[in-house]
Amino acid sequence: MGYTIISCDAYNESGDLKKQVIQYRQTHGFYPEAVVADQIYGTGENKKYLRVPGIKYSGRPLGRRPKETEENREELRENDEQLKKYQKMRSGTEGKSGQSRNFYGLNQTAARLEKTGISRIMAVFTGVNLIRVLKELKLFIFWLIRKYPGNEQMVASAVI
Repeated sequence: MGYTIISCDAYNESGDLKKQVIQYRQTHGFYPEAVVADQIYGTGENKKYLRVPGIKYSGRPLGRRPKETEENREELRENDEQLKKYQKMRSGTEGKSGQSRNFYGLNQTAARLEKTGISRIMAVFTGVNLIRVLKELKLFIFWLIRKYPGNEQMVASAVI
């Protein structure tokens, strides 16, 4: 579950991480296992904050990569695998964002008033989510037809 803040003001959102983690804990009653976020959140201050409750961060560690030796080879390999896992999780979010910009016209959204611009952005994301729901509904209908072959009429009337 993620949170989105829409604002027309230019700012560095890396300072919002602590507030977002606290909001997650208030909502779910526990801290997240890991924070999967953009590289901008990988500041030293944020990483230090995440260490206290034991939350993992999805980005690369600061500084130079340690030299691989026999003793640390397995640990480095595990860290690389974990980083790839987090990057795969992140790529879904980035992919949907790119699809919204390029395919659904989010990059062409322009308005004179901030409220109008935000309304247009919300409309694009509502459309993207609606398309996703419709695709899942279509898959469900196909599943019903395959589960009950010969009863396409019954399946169609049940869905409608």
